[in-house]
Amino acid sequence: MKRYLDERQQQEMSRTGTAGFYVIFFLCAVSVIVQLVFLGSGFADVAGETAALLGGGLIYLVRGIRHGLFLTAGRQPGIKESALYSVILSGIFSVLFCIALRGKARPGAAVEPYVGIFFLGMAILCFAVTLILGVCSNYMKARRERQYDEESGS
Repeated sequence: MKRYLDERQQQEMSRTGTAGFYVIFFLCAVSVIVQLVFLGSGFADVAGETAALLGGGLIYLVRGIRHGLFLTAGRQPGIKESALYSVILSGIFSVLFCIALRGKARPGAAVEPYVGIFFLGMAILCFAVTLILGVCSNYMKARRERQYDEESGS
């Protein structure tokens, strides 16, 4: 009786695990956003989901970077791609931030300047982080390739 998985079965299990992680990760993210923005819950109410998001996201990110796998495309995003990702993500979070501010601010309060500052700050932060993570991933990928070349050459 076979007691291990062959390569095809291992890849299928890996894809299944990745899909499961994505589903749980995004469900937690949506749950946190809905509870904080639309239901008026406090941070204590979403502590469990937030811990799961941070823990799972950090492990996924750190392990991916350590293995040189920043994106599924297997390459570092360029400046245009990083800027596009940053603007899209910042726009999404700025809309949610605006909704949250409107819900908590007094009626008629001007929240637009704060949303604009938030958008700009998020865009710059996302852009910088995307570029830095891409550079780190490429460095780790090159380092691993050199290590494998040295091992196979000896």
